[in-house]
Amino acid sequence: MKNLLNTLTFAFLMFTSLSSFAKPGNPFKNATTTTLIDSYIQATSLGDTKYSEYLFAEDFKHIQSSNKKTKQYNKKQILTFLKKQEGYIMNCEASHKIIEQNSSYSIAKVKMVFPNFTRIDYVTLSNQDDAWVITQVATSYENSKL
Repeated sequence: MKNLLNTLTFAFLMFTSLSSFAKPGNPFKNATTTTLIDSYIQATSLGDTKYSEYLFAEDFKHIQSSNKKTKQYNKKQILTFLKKQEGYIMNCEASHKIIEQNSSYSIAKVKMVFPNFTRIDYVTLSNQDDAWVITQVATSYENSKL
C-alpha cells in the first residue's frame, strides 16, 4: 500500500511539474472572426496587447497609405509597435463590419473615428490550422493631413 501511495504521489508531482512547463495554446483556436476582429480593435485602439502575438499570421503584412505615401510592415514590426502602445487608449470610436466571409477566408472593415480624421482598416483573415489569423491589414485615412 505504501508503494502504491508513493507511486501515485510521484506520478502526480511529475504531471504537475511537466504541465507547468507546457507552452500555452493559441487562445483564438476556436474563436470566430468577430472575436478576432474585436481583439484586433482592443490591441490597436485600447492598448490591450495581451494576446496580440496570436492575432497575426507568420507572413502578416500591414500596408499603410496616406497622402500618396505607402509603407509596409511585417508581423515583428507590428508586434513591437503594439507593445510600445500597451495601455495607451486612443481617442476614437471604433466599429467593424464583416464584408465577406466563408469557411476559410474573411474580410472585415474596421473604422476608427478620431476627432479630426477617420482611420479605415481592411482586415483580411484566413482560417489556418483550424484557427483564424489576420493575414493582412490595409490602412487608409479620410479627412487626414497625415
